[in-house]
Amino acid sequence: MVEGIAEQLTMPVFAHYAGFDLESSHISVINIGSRYFKHFLKLFDSSRPYTLHKKVACITDLDPLRKKKNEDESKFEKCYSFELNLENDQYEYKSCSNDLLDETFPKNIRCFAQEIGKGKTFEYELAYSNPSCKLLLTKSVSNNKELNRLMDLYHNQEKLDEMIKVVSKKGAENLRIIESIKKYPGQDSRKHLIAARYLNSVDKGENAYELSKVLEENSMGHSPLISGNDPRQCVLFKVPKYIKDAISWICS
Repeated sequence: MVEGIAEQLTMPVFAHYAGFDLESSHISVINIGSRYFKHFLKLFDSSRPYTLHKKVACITDLDPLRKKKNEDESKFEKCYSFELNLENDQYEYKSCSNDLLDETFPKNIRCFAQEIGKGKTFEYELAYSNPSCKLLLTKSVSNNKELNRLMDLYHNQEKLDEMIKVVSKKGAENLRIIESIKKYPGQDSRKHLIAARYLNSVDKGENAYELSKVLEENSMGHSPLISGNDPRQCVLFKVPKYIKDAISWICS
């Protein structure tokens, strides 16, 4: 079970990259169109009689949050993982807003999400796990020129300051990313910068369709980034760990 169309379209090709075949393993990818997995999981609760005792893997997002302190009407709002605990005097934080991950399920049901404190959403994790893989930059991705340059700088091991110079200073969201990433103490700030800009440049449905096609062609040695059709020259793409773990578990 997955949250949306993007995961549904890409999961079969991710399985191929991870060395599995969902179809031959008789596994369906179900897009529930939300995060309300628990309503459907009651059908598969193996601790109860008259349910479907099938293995179910739920792939979901962390979606970290923050809200301003000392404001009565303040509400939790989405934030980036690199913003967590940066300003504890001003904000209250939640590294995960998904209560599904706090649930205890029977052994035939497991939930998979990004690493706490690192991840945010599906698209964010794609770029974080593949900070220099230009296969992600499909035609529908906006800010393509900027992302291309950021990936080049990352590949060439340029410093964060050089990468920040490339990011457009237009818009409050970009300025927020720049200011927060400068304060972030982690060693993976460059990956977070690319992931944040990629997340804000993606049209989920259209990009997922294009990405699934590009990745499939790449695995067959027809990558648009490489001349010729030699399958030994495929561009390296890394399936995010939580997705690979989910696929491995459900196919075992």
